[in-house]
Amino acid sequence: MTSNLFKEFEFISEKAWKQQIQFDLGGKDYNSETNWTSTEGINIKPFFTSKYKSKNKLYIPDNWNINQTIYLKEESISNEEIKKLISQEVYDLTIYIKSDSINLDLLFKEVDLTYLNLYFKIDHFNEVLLSNLNNYAKKNKTKFHLDYDLLGNYISTGNWKFSYKEDIEFFKGVINKLSYFKSVVQLKSSNYQNSGANIIQEIAYSMSQANEYVDVFGKEIIKKINFQIAVGSNYFFEIAKIQAYRILWKTISKYHEYPINDVHIIATPSRRNKTIFDFNNNVIRSTSECMAAILGGANSVKNFSYDSIYKNENEFSKRISRNQLLILKHECHIDKVKNPISGCYYINYLIDEISKKSFELFKELDSSSGFLNLLKKGTLQRKIKESAQKEQLKFNDKIEILVGSNHYQNNDEKMSDQLEINPFPTRKSEKTLIEPIIKKRLAGVIEKTRLENE
Repeated sequence: MTSNLFKEFEFISEKAWKQQIQFDLGGKDYNSETNWTSTEGINIKPFFTSKYKSKNKLYIPDNWNINQTIYLKEESISNEEIKKLISQEVYDLTIYIKSDSINLDLLFKEVDLTYLNLYFKIDHFNEVLLSNLNNYAKKNKTKFHLDYDLLGNYISTGNWKFSYKEDIEFFKGVINKLSYFKSVVQLKSSNYQNSGANIIQEIAYSMSQANEYVDVFGKEIIKKINFQIAVGSNYFFEIAKIQAYRILWKTISKYHEYPINDVHIIATPSRRNKTIFDFNNNVIRSTSECMAAILGGANSVKNFSYDSIYKNENEFSKRISRNQLLILKHECHIDKVKNPISGCYYINYLIDEISKKSFELFKELDSSSGFLNLLKKGTLQRKIKESAQKEQLKFNDKIEILVGSNHYQNNDEKMSDQLEINPFPTRKSEKTLIEPIIKKRLAGVIEKTRLENE
């Protein structure tokens, strides 16, 4: 029936499309009026046909889960919180552990763990805690993950915890102790995006970082790596970006003779474009970004509260962030279509272009002095700062608009009395081995000025 349906429509060639557009332009120049080049150097045309269908095999997981963080309190209290979240369809949980030991039987009492992904973020590693977690994972056949990024911590702080050698040896021990964990590295690609890297840099640097893990810890770690990706506001590009991550990691893992097709991806909205003034706009921004993550094929979507930049965690905003995803799942029915992007030739074109350019940059990095040496030389930091500055200038010149911040400001809005946490975190002035990669919001400078003038 489908083939007969399309036979009723006359095939239109690219030449015919172009001629019609030129006619509609009424004498204006076709190239300057309809074609443009993105920040990443990707040429965009006004239309795309079936010849642009992706040459890569796209992978979309069968389902995506809502992810939310809980901070471990008393086990019985956290157990009730876990059960409440599960009843609200939160099937991926990031559990922040600050204590040295926990009673896992009490924490997961009457909880069916078979369909949950549990990501453990641990402040203080100790052998007893790691052994208990691993034994519990083995006994209950759970999907436990470690939310940890050794190299990511080095990138964001500029220092190793002890020293390079000691940290590597320490993490080798952690990997051995958590043999029944599904993953032990949650590579924070979000470090690059939130610092101002463009999409090509973000993917290439993340792949270079992941490749460094393989070089140091062996190819067996490939199956133990997942990616946490920050999704920005460039909707179609961000959809394509997630597929590009899958394509490149599959290519690199295949090179190491350990091919991974279904790498686990956790997506979260970018913080770079979030604001403290007209903060309700953050709900719209993050909803769009979460939708791009879902369409792009993320396994887990971890939204954050619209007021988390300046306010302590609270139940109201957590509920809003959760409901944003529930609406996308149940009221938009995104999960009813197996692969919603397969027929979009524009997105297919972006997937191939982003993959190609990211892989070219990755190979360039790989053939030079290696990931850690590039950080030591400051090469990656400099490139990210250059990209961030270009974006900042667009924001300052109102080419890139954040409504309520650099355009359509509500000058009557006052925020200084609502700040519960510092929205402009500063770093301690301490000596570092490398220049750390600093996360920075676009609206930060203009917000400081507005606060000072209240």
